[in-house]
Amino acid sequence: MNTSYLRFSSPRLLTLSHPSRILHRINTCGSIDTNVNSDWNYSSEVLTRQSESTNSGGPPSRSTSSRPSSPPPDGHQFISTDPSSNLSLHERSYIQYRRSSCYIELANLKSRQQEHYFEAYRSTEWAEQAAWRPKLPPPGWHLRGVLVAHLHEHRSAVNRLCTFPDLPLFASCSADGTVRLWDCSRMEGKNIANRSKQHYKIMSGASINGMAVCEGGQSLGTACQDGSINILRVDPASSKMNLVQSRQLNADEDGFAVDLQCLDSGSQSVLVYATLYGAIVGWDLRAPGTAWRLENGLKEGLITTFCLDNTHQSWLTLGTRNGVHIVWDLRFQLPTTTIEHSSSGAKIKKVISHPTEHSWIMSSIQGNNEISMWNLETGFRQKVLWGSTAPPLSKTDGSSNSVCAMLAGSIERSPFVVAGGSDQRLRFWDLESPTESYLSVPAASDPVGTALSYRSRLIDGDCQRKEGGPGEEIPRAGPEPPPAGHRDCISDIVLCKASQCFLVTSARDGVIKVWK
Repeated sequence: MNTSYLRFSSPRLLTLSHPSRILHRINTCGSIDTNVNSDWNYSSEVLTRQSESTNSGGPPSRSTSSRPSSPPPDGHQFISTDPSSNLSLHERSYIQYRRSSCYIELANLKSRQQEHYFEAYRSTEWAEQAAWRPKLPPPGWHLRGVLVAHLHEHRSAVNRLCTFPDLPLFASCSADGTVRLWDCSRMEGKNIANRSKQHYKIMSGASINGMAVCEGGQSLGTACQDGSINILRVDPASSKMNLVQSRQLNADEDGFAVDLQCLDSGSQSVLVYATLYGAIVGWDLRAPGTAWRLENGLKEGLITTFCLDNTHQSWLTLGTRNGVHIVWDLRFQLPTTTIEHSSSGAKIKKVISHPTEHSWIMSSIQGNNEISMWNLETGFRQKVLWGSTAPPLSKTDGSSNSVCAMLAGSIERSPFVVAGGSDQRLRFWDLESPTESYLSVPAASDPVGTALSYRSRLIDGDCQRKEGGPGEEIPRAGPEPPPAGHRDCISDIVLCKASQCFLVTSARDGVIKVWK
């Protein structure tokens, strides 16, 4: 039932178009109650008794309404449900509408559903725009392993590299507490000196563990070992970066952020970071405070890395020190799948999404340069990249080298992975034609002429799971390239586009190399 109230400076009687259909009564406080439901009618006798009671000084009483014993002369006419239709502008300003609770709940539900619809629509629109955005690498790209630039401004290990969408820029962060911005378009031609375009020094000088591009490529999010997370605004036309936001993690509750990525679509810009003590936190950069927080705990080991769903951004996968993968559904904020590696206690070094299979992930495991591909829907391992001379999938004998950096992509819908790690070698894995895989850049300490070949084998074992992929490395003779490779563990790999596509790698000795 809708009820309206009219307030006037002095008590007076208000009549509508029909004298026998008066729906008002006067209170001593000066308010007039109006019932706009057409099923209820007041007779003039009831109104007269109420008026006499008011004039006699008695206390006002709210008598219940009842139907009159006889209908009005023209019962087919009804009073308008809008009582303000015959009121002046001054009188309308005092009208107060009251809605029932079910009406308000329905309106709130409708509003929420509209917000969800528009959010889904914006996400779909953003996904379509991302699909039409030029892909890296371009068709026909081939990594030749030719050194373009050798950058050594960092004084300590380079931990992360990031590229900016639609710009020939990439950023690097280091354990020396600095962030540097580079322009790969300046590295083309015969440039001798390649200097960083911008740099930012953390005040505390703490090591920067993670970095991600956020806010549509306008800012960089950095995670430091002192527990601080900083948002740096990057202006390509300026000579410096500016700190725009910052937060400090609780040392007892979270420790510090071990990895950092960004959910950056058309409808959101959320910086996601994993903490040392097992929490995954989403920080909405458009509003203060925490958007959501997931408690993973330490039961399965410390979090070492995580990756986000690149297609729909609806899930993330954690990798732990004990060799466990944990999948979280970001829509319902619940863990959905737990996958444990067959080698108990094998540390997961890096986790990324598969370039073409949207429900697959790729994780590098400690030892034998192993990269496993897991189907998150079934929980089974599908393929293994085994960059070692040890027998495939051996758990005892083998190499201690591990893959620490991976870059996945596709060339004309043909998936590939570029991987590097503690053996200082850069490998190109062709996931459709394993025999086409090759060692793109040998380590600087490798003998001159070192080259490797790969083959594919189907193995039935390891809990009745089928595993396949490029097999053992077989050294063979090759040309004599210059010792241009890295001399320390490769820490990260990205692609940067200028007039041509460059591959950028970083190492623990603070050196960044650009390849084509």
